[in-house]
Amino acid sequence: MKQKNILMHMTVLALLLLCVLSLMPVSGQLSQAHAQTSKRHSINYHPHKAVSQPSRLAALATAASLPTWSSSFSYQGLNYSYTMIGTNPANGSAKTIVAVDIIPLIFTFSDGTQLDGNTVLKQITGSALFRRAQFITGNTQYMDAIQRGQFWSSVSTKSPNYHVLLGKPTIKATQTLTVPANAGYIKKDANNNTVGYVDVNWFNPQADSLVVKNDAPNHLVIFSAVNIYQYSGDPNQCCIGGFHNAVLSNGQFFTYAYASYDQAGDVFTNINGLTHEIAEWANDPYVNNETPNWYATNYGCSNYLEVGDPAVGKDFVLNGLNYQDEVYFSWFAHENPSQGYNGQYDYLGTLYTSPPAGC
Repeated sequence: MKQKNILMHMTVLALLLLCVLSLMPVSGQLSQAHAQTSKRHSINYHPHKAVSQPSRLAALATAASLPTWSSSFSYQGLNYSYTMIGTNPANGSAKTIVAVDIIPLIFTFSDGTQLDGNTVLKQITGSALFRRAQFITGNTQYMDAIQRGQFWSSVSTKSPNYHVLLGKPTIKATQTLTVPANAGYIKKDANNNTVGYVDVNWFNPQADSLVVKNDAPNHLVIFSAVNIYQYSGDPNQCCIGGFHNAVLSNGQFFTYAYASYDQAGDVFTNINGLTHEIAEWANDPYVNNETPNWYATNYGCSNYLEVGDPAVGKDFVLNGLNYQDEVYFSWFAHENPSQGYNGQYDYLGTLYTSPPAGC
């Protein structure tokens, strides 16, 4: 088979405007686990920054420190390799626990206003990102529920005790970021909530630097922020909800996930954006998993194994917090039937009934 060239990129979750939020009761087994929400919105699609970097790919073989497994699939004569957190579920039951460091961020704006990520630490650490809850695929953490669900054909038969978990988070020293006047500003929303707008082109290097200084390549770093909406260059093109990244420094890869906790609810709701990014990190930790081209109505076109992007705007409520639906591996790999729970192509089973069209 012809091997596709793999490109490094940073994945960005981008929403332009959240128009409608509605809570929808779901029948059957789903209703016993959690209620579902549906958000209708228009999307400001930010394409991935795809730059061929063979040196980074070569470094991956020796610089990767996270517990991962790799495999490949073929579609229309091309071979697509991928790397995920954990172990191969087809090889039997195994439990993977990834250490997590949370770095609280205080954003200080030119008018003196501060937005302090410490204020939402309790909500993040008390969520099902770290604590067990009842999901469709078991009583477990959110990320694990997604990973078990997308490989359910293996989990339900030969790997019942397969798990990919986040360890108890270590709260690291708070970092204060002083936002230049030309890179961000404070605004009151329609409900008089104080929200901060920050240029991602300024913030991204700050985050990269902080994760390298944390010096724990075998840990996932999560940044805790509150009511921060990001844009790329033009403040009128808002909002970027979050991203995950892999930074190569001194022969090591350092990975992190960033999405602001949204108390104001203007773009997301509470931890929704963060769940999107952590699920994507688990499925593409080094942001180099290419797939066949795919199209999603609420997102646009892409060719990366980013499980949250084609599910943007679809989430569910569990114990008072919002978690995003995620699209399963079989959708990207054009597998029919799907390996997923109940033959589904996404966790909730309401988005897709078949693999995607190309674009």
